[in-house]
Amino acid sequence: MGKQKGGLIQKAANDLVNVRDIPGKYIHRKDDYILTGIRLHAINIDLLADSEKAIMKNNLTAAFKGEKEGFSIISIPRTVDMEAYLSNLNTRYEAEITNPYRKKILSIMIQEATKKIMEGSNFEHHFFLMIWEKIENGNASQTEKKLNERIQEFINRYSDAKNPCTRLEQQDLIKLCNLFANSSTALFDIYDENSQYTPIPWLKGYKDEN
Repeated sequence: MGKQKGGLIQKAANDLVNVRDIPGKYIHRKDDYILTGIRLHAINIDLLADSEKAIMKNNLTAAFKGEKEGFSIISIPRTVDMEAYLSNLNTRYEAEITNPYRKKILSIMIQEATKKIMEGSNFEHHFFLMIWEKIENGNASQTEKKLNERIQEFINRYSDAKNPCTRLEQQDLIKLCNLFANSSTALFDIYDENSQYTPIPWLKGYKDEN
């Protein structure tokens, strides 16, 4: 709870975040919404033939064609530590003494890795899909059951399209919330306060204090 000190209201971090609890695979928000989600794992489509890309695209299009309820897809860039990778390339480069072509390829790979590190482009995007439902008649268990059935449908759709995904567990949800609640870790998006829902936790309370 907020405390009065020197005419200013001090608030705990939890008072500023729109999260009541994170039991298991669900986020319970203070506005009586429950959220759950999955992480979409990256696939290298450059390794797929054009026909395989077309099949994947058509399968996902068909799977989501009848989707009428809302969902959010979140993309979060994260820095990749390439030091171990670069060290391994250098070791292999120094050890290669018999094949000049392999040594040339390793040299190119080292240059590319070094360039990414120097330019700050050594990052990858993590993708998450979130769904939500408002608690009706105070029955949180029933809402969780409904969300569980729906998120399983999403998992099946992506699995059928050969796009791997995993259900977000409690620790995954806590980390995801921290990304949105910690300004030094993730950028804030400006959401419309009049919208029906606010995706993931948002900072609040400032308007009443001004």
